[in-house]
Order: sequence, then C-alpha cells, then structure tokens
Amino acid sequence: MVVKIKIKDVVYADIKQKILSGAYSPDDRIVDLDVAATMNVSRMPVREALLQLQTEGYLNVTTRGFALRQFSMQEIKDIFDIRMLLEPHAAKLAVQQVTPEFIRTLRADLDAAKRALADDDTPAMMKANRAFRSSWLAVVPNERLVATINHLQDHAETVRLATLRSRQAKEASYERNLQLLEAFEQKDAALARRIARQNLVDSFAFYKELSESRSA
Repeated sequence: MVVKIKIKDVVYADIKQKILSGAYSPDDRIVDLDVAATMNVSRMPVREALLQLQTEGYLNVTTRGFALRQFSMQEIKDIFDIRMLLEPHAAKLAVQQVTPEFIRTLRADLDAAKRALADDDTPAMMKANRAFRSSWLAVVPNERLVATINHLQDHAETVRLATLRSRQAKEASYERNLQLLEAFEQKDAALARRIARQNLVDSFAFYKELSESRSA
C-alpha cells in the first residue's frame, strides 16, 4: 500500500523543525506567500500548516503574517511545573525498559553532546540534547504521557534556545544527562526520577536568571 504524503504535512514539518531549531527569531514574520515560494508549493497548504501551528500554540497571527508565540514568565513556570510532575515519572518507567541497545543509543547521543560542548556549538548541543531525550522517551510505554511531555517540551524550547547559549548552562545540561544515563545503567528508578526533576529545576532557574538580568 502506497501512503500519499500531503503537501501540508511536509510544510508543517519543515516550519515546525525551523521553529524548534531556532531558525526563526521572535522578530521574524512567517508569511505564507514567502514560504510557498521558497518551498515551491501553492499558498493553500502553507496557510493550512501555519494555522495548525497557531492552533497548537507555536505561532501567533500578526498584521504581517505569523510570528513565534512569546510566553510570559508565568506561562513558562506553569509549563515547567507540569513537566516536573510528568518527566520524573517517565524516567522511572524508562528504567524498566533498559537494554544494552538502549544504553548504547544514549551513549552515542551523549558523545555528540560532548563534542558540541567542546566546540561550544549551541545548535549541535541542542540537537544532541533533543536526541538524548527522544531516545529515552522512546522506550516509555505510556504513549499519551510521552506525547504530552513532547508537546510541553516544544513550548519550552524558547528556554533551551536562550539558556544553551550560556557555557555554564551547556556544561550543566551535559552533566545532568550524564547522571541520568548512569541512573539508567544502574537501573535505579529513584535516582532517574530525581535527576530528571533536577534537570528541569536547573533549566528553569537558568532561564529565570537570564530573563531577570536582561530586564535589569
């Protein structure tokens, strides 16, 4: 059976990837005609993709196209509060699924993060961190839990974009992921829960400190 891929889905995936990778800045305007011309497609599927991203909370409509949604500090805090309830539990569930292949995959992801850290390469660090998270979340048997976590993580990507420009934040992120890997290797569910939660606490603290220093 041949599965036909809709143009709208291709456009949606491309724009979302650019949003999450930081290719768009808060000052950018995403205009359907411009995207259509760049991707060599008609305007309608682009419009549909942009409206879907708006509905999902990634974009806002402006007088000149669409723009990245900007979250208030309270909204970011709310997102992290929910993630602190969900992700430690997911890490506990992942411990129950540990296999040698699972550990090898996580080690490869961390090796990529280590190289990015050595090069002080923020985009590469973000990519490696995202791969590490995706790898351990992939073994969590509760699909609805994983889908909710991923959606919340997407909306908190502005935090990662901002904080990972800091060398200190990069180093802390790498160390936390290394500790989480060790917890998985030891099959220590309590430790995995604790590290997953602390990682979120650190991320929010870095972002709050950065935001306050900018507004000072």
